[in-house]
Amino acid sequence: NIIWVIGGDIDPSPYLSKLDAFVTGLQTHATQLITIHSSRGSIATEYGQSWLTLNNFYSAYIDTPQYAQDAYSYTPTLPFFQIEGYYENEHGMTGQQLRAQAYWSILQGSVGHIFGSCPMWHFGTSNTFGFCDSSVSWTAMLNSDGSVGMGYLSDLFSSIAWDELIPYSAQDFLTNDYILLGGSNYCGDCGAAINSTGTLSVIYIPFTQTITIDMSQFAGEVTARWYDPSDGSYTVVDESPLANSGTHNFSNLVTNSAGDSDWVLLLEVPDLSDSSGDN
Repeated sequence: NIIWVIGGDIDPSPYLSKLDAFVTGLQTHATQLITIHSSRGSIATEYGQSWLTLNNFYSAYIDTPQYAQDAYSYTPTLPFFQIEGYYENEHGMTGQQLRAQAYWSILQGSVGHIFGSCPMWHFGTSNTFGFCDSSVSWTAMLNSDGSVGMGYLSDLFSSIAWDELIPYSAQDFLTNDYILLGGSNYCGDCGAAINSTGTLSVIYIPFTQTITIDMSQFAGEVTARWYDPSDGSYTVVDESPLANSGTHNFSNLVTNSAGDSDWVLLLEVPDLSDSSGDN
């Protein structure tokens, strides 16, 4: 369970020959996955290193959907993850924005997302970067809203066969085009995914809105539930189960337990779906 991360939070371009030599030596003794940690606003594959066996992207909050989409579309195909975004208690990030980074990344096809919190990441030492209030104990941040929210995200995806989900574009899955690419309401092909058998779909909706779904994409009657990403609770949609024909409008509840408007819509065909756990 080792991933070798070459470089460290900096543009590696001036040092690629040294990194190549390091990896050559590394590969004589290690067979694990190798990726690179470059600077913000980059995708690991853009440096053209043949030894790269795991892709990643490093984005700002609002750029997460586009970077995830680009990494997913890269050929030849490589698994990828969000190696870094914006951290809790930095850059004015809210709880909803922290959750959005994670859900956008995973539902666009990544194999994971790394969460960070300040001052946890520097263990409360002098904060020379000035990003956050270091008067808060890093141990206290272990139970922060952001940290707890990532636990609920893990609970959700651990309960379903998330690795079978395929990102869907607005025209393929969501029939009403409300998408503003790169904007705060970005959902669509970065916030919606469905498996190939039409038995499981997960849609992250960042703000209160109505989405219209083509129900014929599903293989049978659909059980629909809202998942509150801020406390891990479920609410069954009143009309559920729903016929797998025509279209259906879903309007997320006004506020979740944290007072935010983001919700996750979970659509399942229970008799046919193959979950990885109880849900």
